[in-house]
Amino acid sequence: MEELNYYCYIHLRKTDLTPFYVGIGTTLKRYKSFESKHARAFSKKKRNSWWEKTYNKYGRVVEIVSYSDSREEICNIEKELIEKYKRKEDGGILVNLTDGGDNLFTHSEETVLKMKQRLYIPIFVYLKDGTFFKKFESSLETCKILNLRKGTLKEAIDHKKMYKDYFFSIEDLGQNIDLSIFKKTVKRQRPIVAIDDNGEKQFFQSTKEAAKLFETSPTNICRVLKTGQKFKNLKWEYADEKSRKYKKQICAYDREGNLIHSFESASKAGQFFNTDHGNIGKSARNGTPAYGLNWKYTSLHKKDTLQTDFEQPLHLDDQDLKIQNESEKIAPQ
Repeated sequence: MEELNYYCYIHLRKTDLTPFYVGIGTTLKRYKSFESKHARAFSKKKRNSWWEKTYNKYGRVVEIVSYSDSREEICNIEKELIEKYKRKEDGGILVNLTDGGDNLFTHSEETVLKMKQRLYIPIFVYLKDGTFFKKFESSLETCKILNLRKGTLKEAIDHKKMYKDYFFSIEDLGQNIDLSIFKKTVKRQRPIVAIDDNGEKQFFQSTKEAAKLFETSPTNICRVLKTGQKFKNLKWEYADEKSRKYKKQICAYDREGNLIHSFESASKAGQFFNTDHGNIGKSARNGTPAYGLNWKYTSLHKKDTLQTDFEQPLHLDDQDLKIQNESEKIAPQ
């Protein structure tokens, strides 16, 4: 049996099964499931804002209404359904922007004129040392020649950021500009290294690359980099020396102000005392006691060594586990 090429579908509210959208789609010849065969009906992409708000609030049930090998017939069915339930603009319940039947949504002439004017605004490009580079007649020309995305160019202009060693402006600022009006912020990747028990190292250009290989999220990789814990039986560190050069040393003092212990970081202090490092860092920032001790941050250089008098992790007494908010109290294990 030959499969029909076109279909008409309805999106129903999951709460009461009332229609809120009518559409048409093309059946795919290669598919693995009913959803993949009717990809457009089950897709959440390229929907209008009314559809998105309705879907987020009520959910969605997909119903395939009709099939046909004639697109004109399917378009007529779509128009009939939209006329039956009516669009919200006409006092109905559908969020469709048009009356159906391939009547595509179009902007007004005034809006089209504004969009054209916006596209053909001259773009002035400057080098990172502030000297004038080139004037482009439009944002389209700028993106094409410098290999940029329109969204990236717009963000660089609006937020006055440098991108790909260029500054962008819609105003002629002269042959030399004052760089203080721009932000020299460039997104950079921090290389990391995973070390196994035998000392073998595996390098990655970013946490995203490592997360993709180990099928996890970059957040988990960042967490183990910060806490020093093992993940997938590997020890994780930043590969570049510059990224690991400085750390925030934290010191523990008793109530009389005597130094008890100094640590490489708050996470190391939490591991040493077998407690939550989050409360220790919060104590150091706010100047409040945590676990019966006062905590303070100091700068620490990587080449500096910490002298400690303890060889085994300490377990604080229960009577010393006092923090400002009793609801945040965490007993040591």
